[in-house]
Amino acid sequence: MADEPAELEAPWCDDNATISPGPVEAAEADDSARVTCPVCQQGFTRQGKRQWCSAACKAAAWRRRRQAAPPRVLLPPARPRRPITVYECQGCGARAVGQQRCEECGTFMRKLGLGGPCPHCDEPVAVTELLDQEVVLSN
Repeated sequence: MADEPAELEAPWCDDNATISPGPVEAAEADDSARVTCPVCQQGFTRQGKRQWCSAACKAAAWRRRRQAAPPRVLLPPARPRRPITVYECQGCGARAVGQQRCEECGTFMRKLGLGGPCPHCDEPVAVTELLDQEVVLSN
């Protein structure tokens, strides 16, 4: 049995002793001084309270903080599309502008697209039927 290695106890596992960092934990503590520069993303060893790797990065960070805010993009208010949408009933073929429920059948109609009443006959007409193209509203 002399050939078998003796079991070694780690000094930091003793219940009566104070807990001391192991070799891996001590190495990690040394690496904590190594940080990444928030400006150029390069790693550097921290000295004191230094946050940047160089004076150039410190100046760049100061300029970024002092820049004027970019102009805000103002979007127009959203408009409902239902009042300008043409619907068609699959059961009876009736059409309506802005109404999703068929007055004759009482069932829900399918959407044909954007449109409105025809200026000549006052029947609901979708723009896609007139142009043979898909219509997309831009806000």
